[in-house]
Amino acid sequence: MSLIKKTSLPAVAKDRDSAKNRACLMCGDTFKSEGAHNRICRKCKETKTWREGRSSVEYSV
Repeated sequence: MSLIKKTSLPAVAKDRDSAKNRACLMCGDTFKSEGAHNRICRKCKETKTWREGRSSVEYSV
């Protein structure tokens, strides 16, 4: 019978998921992020562009 050893997350994953200052993906300003899932600052989330689900950058094909 083999036992599976429980391990913690690698240091890289812990660092990525931790709260820290990050650059907003819309405006580039630095803000206090709650974790890797939080990449848009509060100021940008209050904009019409964000609420309507549009990009702040215009793309052409």
